[in-house]
Amino acid sequence: MTAIHYIGTKEKALIVFNTYCIQQHIKLVKYDIEWAKPVRYLMILEPLWIENHQYAITKVWKRWLFKNDGKTRLFAAGYAKSKHPNFLNLLDLPSGLAVWLDQLHPVGAFPLEYAGTETLPNGKKVDKYTDPWDRFLPVRGIDMIKQLGKFLDGHDEHYSINNQLSRVRKVLIDIEGELKNSETIKDISKVQALEMKEEWAYLQRRWQFYDALFHLLPFGDAASFIRENLQTEGKLSLFFKEFEKQIPSLKQIQEARVSVEGLMRKVADVIERHVYPENYW
Repeated sequence: MTAIHYIGTKEKALIVFNTYCIQQHIKLVKYDIEWAKPVRYLMILEPLWIENHQYAITKVWKRWLFKNDGKTRLFAAGYAKSKHPNFLNLLDLPSGLAVWLDQLHPVGAFPLEYAGTETLPNGKKVDKYTDPWDRFLPVRGIDMIKQLGKFLDGHDEHYSINNQLSRVRKVLIDIEGELKNSETIKDISKVQALEMKEEWAYLQRRWQFYDALFHLLPFGDAASFIRENLQTEGKLSLFFKEFEKQIPSLKQIQEARVSVEGLMRKVADVIERHVYPENYW
């Protein structure tokens, strides 16, 4: 029997749609986001309720599936009219769902398209791309791509998550260099230590705000890694908390630096890649 895996939070709408699927001899199966494995048909019922707000997440899933399994037939569903080839209007369901599913385009049919160049304020020219998947797609709720952009970029470039992690890493490298040349870190000012601690506290507050969003996105491993490192009692958090009380050893500094670098890679290679895919072409 053909199966449609789904991601959705609106139970009443899912119950009604499941009745229709049974009549069409189609099985409706809740998608296991924790494993995020490619499937033949994946439906996202938009918008989704997350922390008392409604979000549109299909764009994110399309980009992840495009990289991991271009054969998946992803479609968004909702109460709206649309010319999008992979959108199901729940107010106008097809008489033959199996036929409709068979006519869906796989996500691999929607590669990024070149859209010319853009001149940045510093005079540098960069290539721009558009995602054909986005055309005619009804965005009901907050666009998750834009929300993840805020998570990555902060309010300005200075507070982008990777710039913050880079500043923390730089202080750790400075301290590591001092410890390699002496037994103490007297030359490392308390101001630097305090700044590093404040940067870490800001990162923790940012993650607490965005953490809930990642439970419905295909970044489970990366989110778990970030969560583990940024949680209050995590190894890195305890390291920064104790930093002013005692001088860390060279080994502790090196371990902290490696962990920060791991966070930077996770953010860039897993999350940023799907928010700004054109930067990885």
